[in-house]
Amino acid sequence: ENGEDVILDILEDDRIKIIPAPFFFNFHFGNAFEEESGRIVLDMVRSTAEDFDFGVGAIQDPKTPLWETLQVETLDVPDISRYTVNLDTRKIDDVTVLCQQSIEFPSVAKDVSTQPHRYTYTVASRKLGTSNGKSVWGAASALAKIDAQGDNEFFTFDADEFIGEPTVVRKRGGTSEDACYIMTTVSKVSTQTSDVVILDAEDPGSLQKGPVCRLRLPEIFGAGLLHGEFYDGYIA
Repeated sequence: ENGEDVILDILEDDRIKIIPAPFFFNFHFGNAFEEESGRIVLDMVRSTAEDFDFGVGAIQDPKTPLWETLQVETLDVPDISRYTVNLDTRKIDDVTVLCQQSIEFPSVAKDVSTQPHRYTYTVASRKLGTSNGKSVWGAASALAKIDAQGDNEFFTFDADEFIGEPTVVRKRGGTSEDACYIMTTVSKVSTQTSDVVILDAEDPGSLQKGPVCRLRLPEIFGAGLLHGEFYDGYIA
């Protein structure tokens, strides 16, 4: 106010608690909630690679489309992990990797936001195979239904297709947490086209059956849209 900067010193504000943690880079949070015990549970997409650079170092020619030169199998693949934070002891009690194939853009149903949840939907990497006993991952061509209980599901699009952030759309009258549709965009390099696709996520095995609807868009969105949101009656 009055032309002066307002600065909050987090080290001197008792409302803010700093919890030491092993090194990682956080992309996006999927969700967070408070347990009855008072501990905080956070699901996040993260990378533990100290030299992670978003693939910038792998760009060979800035004038050439990235998908023509980038060797995606050489990049570090982030995982989605669940952190359980104890505010009383100011320590992380547990870190559980929910999926190592997950790459970015975690989403949950709106009605479980800040509430205990089981399912998170993410963009995932395409599995290319194994090398020296280690999985080799390719481009972001898969959609994942991450299950906190371990029963993850995937649907993988074509090798030259890249998908955008998944948007969770509640089914009318649905009662289970996964009673929803997953909307995203798919951009196909070989045809220079983009589509809106819709997948059914309700019940085990539904998502891995693939899109129940695919609609062509008037123009290509590059390697897929980054962020979007759905509101009943409106799309933004």
